[in-house]
Amino acid sequence: MDQVIPLELINNTNMLLVLAGSLLLFLIVFLALFLRVQRRITDLRATVRELNNIVHQTNGKLETLIHQHTAIVDNIRSVELVVSKDVDALRHELIRQVEKIFDLSSEEFARTTEILIPRINAYKRLWEISETIYNTKTELDAAGKETVISDLNSWYFEEGNGIFLSTEASETFRKVIRALKKSSTHDIKACFSDLRIQLKNDIAVYDELDSEQALDDMTA
Repeated sequence: MDQVIPLELINNTNMLLVLAGSLLLFLIVFLALFLRVQRRITDLRATVRELNNIVHQTNGKLETLIHQHTAIVDNIRSVELVVSKDVDALRHELIRQVEKIFDLSSEEFARTTEILIPRINAYKRLWEISETIYNTKTELDAAGKETVISDLNSWYFEEGNGIFLSTEASETFRKVIRALKKSSTHDIKACFSDLRIQLKNDIAVYDELDSEQALDDMTA
C-alpha cells in the first residue's frame, strides 16, 4: 500500500505538468500574435514617416497628404489601444485560469487521497474473496459457487464496498456473478482474473502494458 500512494502522487504531478505545458503553449501563441501586431504597427509608423517626407517635398498635395497622415495616425492609435486592452484582458484571464487550475488540482488531490486508502482496503478484501476461486484445483460444485456469491454480495452491499468500484470494475464484478451462476470453473477463473486486473488498474498498480497480460494461475 505504501507503493500505491506515490504512484497516485506521480499521476497528479504529471497532470500538473501537462496543464503547465498547455499554458506555456498558450503564452507562446499569444506572444507570436502580439509580435505580429507590433510589426504591423511598426510598418504603419514607417508609412507615417514616409508621408511626412512627401508632405515636405510636395506642396501641391499637402492637404490630401495631411488627411491621409491623420487617418493613418488614428489607425495606429486605434490598433495600439485595442492591443493594449487585449493584452491586459488576456493577462487577467491567464492569471485566473492558472489560479483555477491549481485550485482544482489541490481539491482533486485531496479528494483522491481521502478515497484512496479505504478503496485499497476494500479491494484487498475482494482480492481475498477471489482466493477461493483462484486457488481451486477441482470443479466447483453448486454449494461452493453459492458461498462465493454470498461473500461477494456481502462485500458489495452489506460492507458498502461497491461504491469504490470504477465503472469498468463494476461491470467486471457483475460478469463474475453471472459466471458463478452459469459457467464452468475455468470460465469463472477467467472472469476473476479480469476482475483482479481491473482492480490493479483502478489503483494505478498496473500501466497499460501490464494490464494486457493475464495473471497466471498459482495452482498450475
